[in-house]
Amino acid sequence: MAPNTNERTCPRPAVHEGFVRQTRLVLTRAVLATLAVLAALAVLVGAAPVHSSSASSCAPPGDHTETAWPVVQHKPDGTPVARTYRAHVPPDPGGALVLDLHGALSDKDEQDARSGMRAKADAEGFVVIQPDSAPHWTTSPADEAARGVSDIEFLRALIDIAVRHLCVDPDAVHAVGFSSGGLMATQLACAGAQGRLGGVRLAGIGLVAAAPLPDATGRACPALRAHPVPMRLVFSHNDHVLAHCCGGDLAAMTAGVRIMAGVWADDNGCAGKQVATATGHTGWGVLAVQVHYHCSHPGEVVIDQLDTGSPGRDGHFWPGPPSGAAFDATRAFWSFFTG
Repeated sequence: MAPNTNERTCPRPAVHEGFVRQTRLVLTRAVLATLAVLAALAVLVGAAPVHSSSASSCAPPGDHTETAWPVVQHKPDGTPVARTYRAHVPPDPGGALVLDLHGALSDKDEQDARSGMRAKADAEGFVVIQPDSAPHWTTSPADEAARGVSDIEFLRALIDIAVRHLCVDPDAVHAVGFSSGGLMATQLACAGAQGRLGGVRLAGIGLVAAAPLPDATGRACPALRAHPVPMRLVFSHNDHVLAHCCGGDLAAMTAGVRIMAGVWADDNGCAGKQVATATGHTGWGVLAVQVHYHCSHPGEVVIDQLDTGSPGRDGHFWPGPPSGAAFDATRAFWSFFTG
């Protein structure tokens, strides 16, 4: 069959060439416009806060453990260390997180029995995570070196899980702790102020039977001056366990706790003097003295000094309904965080 010379050799009309060029121009502009729209959408999505996940992507109410989101750390020699915790999501979460840290040689279950934090979370609408130490918290570089893993990094991982999967607002992260867990809360707050928590800075901390420790310069955390963290500290003047660190001297322990709370307030930028109010009340877990360090910016510090009713009753405890104490530390902390 002879080739179709008309198709092969006939030149394309000029009007057709113009149509092709015009079509290409229109298509190019359309593609560019589409890309611009997509780029704008990407900017909007990228600008959204981390906690803007839709409700459907948030973990459902109830308890969740490391089986859902494992946290495995590695020692310098590569040995894996699997960490355990419980995350509790209330029926109607409001975006806040409270890390509830137990004392030495304890665990998350004993801590919840002390604090009643899961019940409080359900009533107030905040997420609570209760992690396990292994077996005590690494609250110093020497502890971390001996253990081979960092609890700061462990808690940072839990904060990340809370933001990613529990729809927690990274600007509403708090920590409370009992005894060495309270000390760990101060270390975590300082780490956040130093920028070691991936940009997250704690919005407040609560300590029971604990106090900040001074660094090599005698300060609590100089980084707080730029990023203050409010603190409420609850302790008893009859805490024999805490006094053991002061050679068994209760008076020295009481003075030391109040001094270090004042140092924390000073690092927070609180220039005003302390205002102490004695209630004149006595009894088991009764508020005897309250000290306020008022600040002109976020960074308020409150000390609640409790009585035990008698010198023979040890004050190393978490006050509240589970212990039968008149003062409720869990309620006081939440009021402090939200007030």
